[in-house]
Amino acid sequence: MNVEANENYRKAALAIANLIREGGQRSFLFASATRGEGTTTAILNVARHLKSNCGIEPLVIELDLERPVLVKFLRLDADKTFQAISSGKLTAQECIQRFAEGIATIPASASNGRSDRSVDKSKVLGQILESMGSRFDAVLVDTPPILEQADVMQVASLIPRVVLVVEAGRTRYEMLERIKRQFAAENCTIVAAILNKHKRYIPRWIYRLLVQ
Repeated sequence: MNVEANENYRKAALAIANLIREGGQRSFLFASATRGEGTTTAILNVARHLKSNCGIEPLVIELDLERPVLVKFLRLDADKTFQAISSGKLTAQECIQRFAEGIATIPASASNGRSDRSVDKSKVLGQILESMGSRFDAVLVDTPPILEQADVMQVASLIPRVVLVVEAGRTRYEMLERIKRQFAAENCTIVAAILNKHKRYIPRWIYRLLVQ
């Protein structure tokens, strides 16, 4: 990981830590406009910074049921997943798994086609949040791309605090404006922005647009 990328993750972690300490807000969505902008990489690194640098115990929940990556990437148990909770086979507690540095996660499993599309993500997520109580200091939710799956906005209505992940030079101004309007309609706030794969100079309009 390059120094600049790591600094972006550190700043996002500090922003989340400050919100937790000041207002008791504990749940945050990590979202991007389109696939491949680095949302999963961002959420894992922010979780590491929260635990190692901020003394905050995070839980990472993967909500991309169509293209999950955590089970394979982190070599987790494919039977202890978000879908197992939604089907009633296992409880949220039974599906918590840990990866590097002891960080907790509830991953998603490989897609089962239509059965996964029928899952009410916001309902199941709400059950997980309720059952977890105060066990974790922060809950970080890795969502599918906003412009590709409409049910992300239903989840946003449950967790109205968003960390927006953007790949510089790829996501167009019009896309960002559309995303901001969608979040505003759900009374959601973009609390931090992570700019991936960017050169050292970032146009000021990007910062103004994402967080203001």
